[in-house]
Amino acid sequence: MMKLSQIFVAAWLALLSLATHAQSTSNPPPFALVMVDEASERKLGYPIDRTLMARAINRLADAGVRGVVLQFHYDEPGESAADSALAAAMGRTRVVLQAKLEDGEKQPNALPTRFFINAATTNAPIAARSGWMPIPMLSNRAAAVGLADGVRGDLIPAFGRYQDKALPSLTVAALQVALGGSVSIVPGQRMSIGGRSLALDGQSLISVRPDAFRDVDDTEYIPFGELVSERALPNWLRGKVVVIGYHGNRIGRVSTPGGSIRAHFVYWLGLIDVWKQMQ
Repeated sequence: MMKLSQIFVAAWLALLSLATHAQSTSNPPPFALVMVDEASERKLGYPIDRTLMARAINRLADAGVRGVVLQFHYDEPGESAADSALAAAMGRTRVVLQAKLEDGEKQPNALPTRFFINAATTNAPIAARSGWMPIPMLSNRAAAVGLADGVRGDLIPAFGRYQDKALPSLTVAALQVALGGSVSIVPGQRMSIGGRSLALDGQSLISVRPDAFRDVDDTEYIPFGELVSERALPNWLRGKVVVIGYHGNRIGRVSTPGGSIRAHFVYWLGLIDVWKQMQ
């Protein structure tokens, strides 16, 4: 008779096999999803300790990923050793951090100029003079910083105006790491990344197709608790840009053509659809 631990391991290996098969299809998206789900939250607590996030990034770097997108705000310092561990881990792969426009923030952290893009900001779809910017210890190690602000579930700002400069959205920043090359935006017309283009509407918004929000319950992800465990990670993660988000009860929902969906899943579904549109 198999022990409970043996059954769990066998089930985990079976899931990895199924995921590997799914990833073997032609032209799969260059992204993978990790979620702090309810089981991970019960086990590890929330917010996730920054030393654990550092471990997650180190594990992904060891697995050969192309980059990591963190859907968490790091605009305030944490415990010194934990911040240092996270910064060190970020030095091992390309990490995208998120920011948020917020005029109520009185003392925003300085943001390196390399994160801004060359685009006119006169008709930016979102704008503010201040915001929640990552702490310098982390932003100095980041590959990109993107705005997590949205307009609605099926409309993604290509960029926002922050202190009279153009800062890409988190979706665009993730695509830049995945596709390589620079971001070029002609406001109200088109966006190009790595030689691939996509039309923008007159407000520089990206339209997500309604079909993107179907079958959300079938979305596959690796639980964060498994990511930071001792178990081997699937080989298909190599070369992927891994999005780490939150899928617990603390997050709000966003209205979409497919119904009310938890916000970080909305980001993920939109990202995959935008990538498909750029093929």
